[in-house]
Amino acid sequence: MAEKKFTRDELAKYNGDGEKPHYMAIDGLVYDITDAPKKGISIKELMEVVFGRSKEKDEQFEKDVIELLPQSNSMNDLCYHLGLRGVDGYYKKIKKVIDKYNLSTDHF
Repeated sequence: MAEKKFTRDELAKYNGDGEKPHYMAIDGLVYDITDAPKKGISIKELMEVVFGRSKEKDEQFEKDVIELLPQSNSMNDLCYHLGLRGVDGYYKKIKKVIDKYNLSTDHF
């Protein structure tokens, strides 16, 4: 996939209005969070998970990773099962859960 760079003004246009996707930038990476609300994740909740501002959300994220990891075929598949799209930045957060609980990814 080709890399796309956004200016602040360009990124601001992708705010989920109408038919447009909703993008969010974190640490220089752009994520497509369009489907988060359809998966029952509010933008506020997503921000809490991304920035680690909610212990309860972090604990739920860990539980979800533990539950969904065995049925996932790859990290991308796991993100899909978690209801996340275009979220390469989550790999670090997921990896921390995998390492913390010594979970197997041999099936990937």
